[in-house]
Amino acid sequence: MLPQIKKLTLIFIAVLLSVNSMHAQKTAEEAKTYFSSYKSTNTIMELISTSLPTLEECKFVFKEEFAQTYLDYANDMKGQLANSGNIKNEDFVDIGIETFTIQDLKDFKGNYAGGMTSVLPKLNDGLTFFKVEQLRTVGAERGISYNYWVYIRERWVFFPKPWRAFKEN
Repeated sequence: MLPQIKKLTLIFIAVLLSVNSMHAQKTAEEAKTYFSSYKSTNTIMELISTSLPTLEECKFVFKEEFAQTYLDYANDMKGQLANSGNIKNEDFVDIGIETFTIQDLKDFKGNYAGGMTSVLPKLNDGLTFFKVEQLRTVGAERGISYNYWVYIRERWVFFPKPWRAFKEN
């Protein structure tokens, strides 16, 4: 009986660790380190083209009934990205990162696009969103923004302007 309890305990610990790693959130500093490898228009566009969400990732961010709608919107973005090859490349010198959580949205604090409050009821709790900005000078207040990234299961996933997927025509 004792060996079975030990075995079950080890299995439980392994499952617990894997669940924790799926939900581990990155910090702004970790995000800056990662995105600092993408300081040109070409490199960030290449990253974005491989970082749009899957249905599973949409379900991680959006409540189940809204995940497919967002996925359809993101899939439309793939076509637009394929046609973005004519964008002039620009090199940047720094990366800026801003973050906010679902709780920040609920409390109306933080710096985020206004459309995020309209999509709040469609989002799952416990998320941290990252705005990545390519900056022309070190420490600049503004740059070229990419709204929003979420770290999911060891991968940075791009959720472009989530509120636009739910705009009524």
